[in-house]
Amino acid sequence: MIKYFPLFFSGILFYKMKFDKVTAWRLVLLTISFCLQLSLFNKCYNIRGYMSFGGYSTMLSIYYITFLLFLAGKLRFIVNKVTSQLGEISYSLYLIHQFISIKIVISQLMKMGCNFWVAAFEALITSITLSLLINCFVEKPSLLYCGEWYKNLNRNQQVSEKKASLAYQQVVK
Repeated sequence: MIKYFPLFFSGILFYKMKFDKVTAWRLVLLTISFCLQLSLFNKCYNIRGYMSFGGYSTMLSIYYITFLLFLAGKLRFIVNKVTSQLGEISYSLYLIHQFISIKIVISQLMKMGCNFWVAAFEALITSITLSLLINCFVEKPSLLYCGEWYKNLNRNQQVSEKKASLAYQQVVK
């Protein structure tokens, strides 16, 4: 858990800056989180076998810069059908990306002599495709089922309350 804490904390800071306000203190904490995340690279990550520290720090910098641009309102142009769909599958993607990408796709392709970046692109395509399938065939049907179940539960509870009220009124009379 410690290896991801700076990323989680950064997410909290970005959220607070978006929905509360940007403060100097939050920017300092964000910078500290970024540096801590970089310092954990050699100690905690399996990815160091696939990517150099320079590549990792570049990738992490791009993530942080992207979030900062979002906070500044400079990424409004990016909202479209494709990015909306990616937002819709983001939870599935979050759940499967690391195992599918690193443990299966990248490791297998690199064992076959594939370049890391080609393997990473293939892992991205695979993870997005699986996330789309999970969203379409698991998440959406589950949400519909749970929504109906909750409505029925609520309806049954209201009926029970009415019956109890009527029974109470008859006892009182």
